[in-house]
Parts: sequence; structure tokens; C-alpha cells
Amino acid sequence: MFQTIKVSSCVSAQGDLVEQLPNGDVVIRDGVNVYRGRPIAPLSATVAAAAARGLRAVRGSREEN
Repeated sequence: MFQTIKVSSCVSAQGDLVEQLPNGDVVIRDGVNVYRGRPIAPLSATVAAAAARGLRAVRGSREEN
């Protein structure tokens, strides 16, 4: 499975999932290199979580209904 992770505050990486760790981190391989970091949730999961908390999407400074 292909996974995107956050390696640091400004760096992300994508690659094949190697391992899921008990603390929530995942290990990926992008060919030669191996990276460990927090998985980045897909947009659909983020939107669903926001909707569950009662938040609404906004565009610019005006709220959408």
C-alpha cells in the first residue's frame, strides 16, 4: 500500500508501507531510502472528522452552507 507521511514540520515523503508501529508512526520505503513518520490522513477522512465535530467548510472569508 502507498502511504504519505510527515517526516518533520516541513517535510513529507511517499512510498510503500513497510510497517505500522505501536506509537502510531509508520515506516515507508521509496525505493532505496526508508523513512519513519506520522501518516497524513486522506482529505476525505479529515473532512469527515471535521463534520463530526460540527465544523463547516469555508471559502475565503464567507462560510459555505
